[in-house]
Amino acid sequence: MSLRGRFLATRVAGNAMEIVQCSGLSFDYGAGALLRSASFRIVSGERLGLIGANGSGKTTLARLITGELEPTAGTLPVRDGARVELVPQDYRGAGHITARELMLGPVVEIEQQMRASEHRMAETTGDALEREMRRYQSLTERYASAGGPEAESNAERSLARVGLAHRLDARMHELSGGERNLVLIAKALAGDPDLVIMDEPGNHLDLGGLDWLESIVRGLECAALIISHNRYLLDRTVSGIIEIDGAGSVSRYAGGYSQARMEKLRAAAAQGSQYQADRKKLDRLERLVARLADEARTRPDPAKGKQLRARRTQLARARDEASDAPERSATRPEIELAGFRSRSDIAVDVIDYTRSVGSRSLFEHAYLSVATGERIGIVGPNGCGKSTFLRALSGGERNRVQIARLVAEKANLLLLDEPTNHLDIPAREAVEEALADFDGTVIVVSHDRYFLDAIATSIAEITDGAFARYDGGFTQFWRERRDAFRRNGGGVDTTARARMQRTARSGASAGDRSSAATKSIEKRIISLEAQKESLEREIETLNDRREYRRARQLGTKLARLASTIDELYRRWE
Repeated sequence: MSLRGRFLATRVAGNAMEIVQCSGLSFDYGAGALLRSASFRIVSGERLGLIGANGSGKTTLARLITGELEPTAGTLPVRDGARVELVPQDYRGAGHITARELMLGPVVEIEQQMRASEHRMAETTGDALEREMRRYQSLTERYASAGGPEAESNAERSLARVGLAHRLDARMHELSGGERNLVLIAKALAGDPDLVIMDEPGNHLDLGGLDWLESIVRGLECAALIISHNRYLLDRTVSGIIEIDGAGSVSRYAGGYSQARMEKLRAAAAQGSQYQADRKKLDRLERLVARLADEARTRPDPAKGKQLRARRTQLARARDEASDAPERSATRPEIELAGFRSRSDIAVDVIDYTRSVGSRSLFEHAYLSVATGERIGIVGPNGCGKSTFLRALSGGERNRVQIARLVAEKANLLLLDEPTNHLDIPAREAVEEALADFDGTVIVVSHDRYFLDAIATSIAEITDGAFARYDGGFTQFWRERRDAFRRNGGGVDTTARARMQRTARSGASAGDRSSAATKSIEKRIISLEAQKESLEREIETLNDRREYRRARQLGTKLARLASTIDELYRRWE
């Protein structure tokens, strides 16, 4: 069972300055409100995650903050002089320009105009020369105000920061999707912003790239708003979560995604319990008012009338003060995978597999055996042949298995190629739960580390044209292999045992790390994390069933369990 990523929320300094103060914000495209009375703030230095179902308004909120859109109602002031940079999901500019030209932006155009002006000055005299000299002076001033003298070195430093200093002169169409994303991040950071907004920055990145991205985000000195469905990224990098629900309301939670999910479940259970208690009180008052009204009609009495008026006032006040029913959890797709039971012990047996694409060799005499009922994750850097291998298992008919087709076909071997791509968090969790109940064999290619930890019982890494098997989920695999990925792609560890890894690298001896006591604590943490995940799912189900009293009881148990896990981490460290 997996051990989910954990992140200690960074505390915002007490004297931090507000960058954004949103109050009563609403936005309506004309077909209905997308945001309703949203209020939140972003202060200097803090890193926040922005989550919500697809279409809930996350990108719209980002465009409102940058001023690209105007709110329908409410205010969203950005501090005077504050610089806000938005990193879009994908690069959609010209493909022929180089990374350097994109980074330098208007500086390149001004440089070209200055060179042309210099040539004209060399070839003219008299009044024409004076006019050209004035034009050149104006260009020089524009060049300086655009950061021209330092622009080149700033561009190089920014690209080096994201590991792409060697790609300065590569054209954008020559870069991979992940590299283009990193160039966009570098460009945003080169402007020394007060707030950077990143819209799905993990798109197109492999494990090494995601590792690098996390180190970039954690190292930011400016404030950051990360729009993402990547739960591991959020757990590892942010100190708070802003969530947009289906009704357009905005809520804020402390910590990463996992902590926010726990707090949301507990809050819903508490609100539901209060709602039910208030309903009982209202029912009693309504019956009492009805009885007093009947008595007043049948036996006119000033005292009874006075009592009736007092009770009606009490009922009106109780209605105003009563809690609303908590919103049900985000709608998830209903997925049930029922496969035919296989009579074979081996689901897939890859023997002496060799495959090339053009002149490039992807696999050379590779072997991989997958037992029936096993759940194996296929990982490796972009371009190593993961999807190519999966297509050879599926007969080349499809490179991504659609969930709806799986349900209809009742397959007992599922070949999944990045099944969580473009899914929001509720849909990802629905797929995870369906696969957890599936009795067949699963072979999945994925860079979603949260997903791999949830469903994979072993990992096969494609390296040097062969498969290397690792028992356990992504956490165990990454713990052994993170150093190699760091050498190849940079970054820091992104394992679910991040706190343990940081302490181990900071000086704990090998003997200490391998001691029986340490191993015992690790096993207990893994076990309790599994219990925590199960408890969260149970609380969510109880909230949906409006069994709030039981959900609240389990919420208290969940808080104690989380506290125990934190204490175990402290003991390990």
